[in-house]
Amino acid sequence: MNRADTAMRFVWAARILAIVFAIFLLLFSFDVFEGSASVWEKLLGFAMHSLPTVAIALLLAISWNRPDYGAVSFFLLAVLFTLYFGTYDSPETFLILSVPFVLIGALFLVAYLLGRKRGA
Repeated sequence: MNRADTAMRFVWAARILAIVFAIFLLLFSFDVFEGSASVWEKLLGFAMHSLPTVAIALLLAISWNRPDYGAVSFFLLAVLFTLYFGTYDSPETFLILSVPFVLIGALFLVAYLLGRKRGA
């Protein structure tokens, strides 16, 4: 197996992990449909809770063919999630919400480093 094949395996692993993690986060958005709020309030709440999933999907689309963009953007998203949602306060929350972004960024970084041409 050559370096390009190995790089593509890492890219696909990052893509699949990002999709699975986006779906995982999207599942938490459905809790807004419980309660006695109006339909419009529930839809607005669903849209607001779905914003992290939309951000992941947007970053994945941008970095689909550019693992270097994927590495940088998912590392930055890990920092953003850690600071904005305060996941540094709880090890469990940090592992569930921040570490997957670091892992996705690392997979994109490895793919980028493997895919680079020698001497470039």
